[in-house]
Amino acid sequence: MKLRKTYIEITTACNLSCSFCGGTRRAAQFMEPALFTHILEQIQGISHRIYFHVMGEPLLHPRVSRFIDLCEPFGYDVYLVTNGRLLPPAAPGLLGRPSLRQVSVSLHCLPHSFSDLDIDSFLIPVRDFASRAADQGRLWVELRLWNTGGGDPAEADLNNRILRSLERVLALPSPLDIAPCEKAAVMLGPNLSLQFASRFQWPDPAAPPQGSRGTCYGLRDQLAILVDGTVVPCCLDRNAVMVLGSVAHSPLREILNGERAVRIRKGFSQRTVVEDLCSRCTYRLRFDQHR
Repeated sequence: MKLRKTYIEITTACNLSCSFCGGTRRAAQFMEPALFTHILEQIQGISHRIYFHVMGEPLLHPRVSRFIDLCEPFGYDVYLVTNGRLLPPAAPGLLGRPSLRQVSVSLHCLPHSFSDLDIDSFLIPVRDFASRAADQGRLWVELRLWNTGGGDPAEADLNNRILRSLERVLALPSPLDIAPCEKAAVMLGPNLSLQFASRFQWPDPAAPPQGSRGTCYGLRDQLAILVDGTVVPCCLDRNAVMVLGSVAHSPLREILNGERAVRIRKGFSQRTVVEDLCSRCTYRLRFDQHR
């Protein structure tokens, strides 16, 4: 089986408590280096791209730089998603690491980062990091504004303030505006982009069903391995509802060929939703062009 990316959750701990996140019922935990190395061995030949993401803030992990280095002998490309609050002290440990291809900073975390919404002071070190990353040539910085289109005047005002701050801090030659299409990206400078997307709801067993027809990228494009080695179909299974197995106890290929994984993958290929949590997920509707 070949997948485009594997999400590895190196920690469930986070330094923020964002309303759009929802968190997880799982305890705060940090992945051990031995388990991380074991996972790198297990995903050989399955996927080439690794995302440090699911729950938690990866820059909280005291060995995050070491984990990035461990990926290099395997030839993996590492993509790290952060709320950006810890980027200034973490920057020296991120720059100059060949495996690290992209750092994504979630700007929609800003209301939860600063009580006074001092946006410029947040963006200046992000700008400086992006400038140093561009000097390396290979490392890309992506800014995410994934809260558009919700119709909330307060949020629209915040987004406007973020855009005006970006214009100031980056000395942009022309004004920024909310992109009219989903997943649109705007180049802000060398190796620096701003990506727009609408806010999404995390799937929840208590959410209303969205139908049994449709498809998704789970187990067809991606899988997720949680902090304790639990394998789930996608990066949105924040509470490990759809457990396929554990790489701490079974080979990953065996898990991916297990009955539940095969049923999920076959169902999506036939546009049939077989898991209850998937039936209640609104995010998968973005991939469904035939509803």
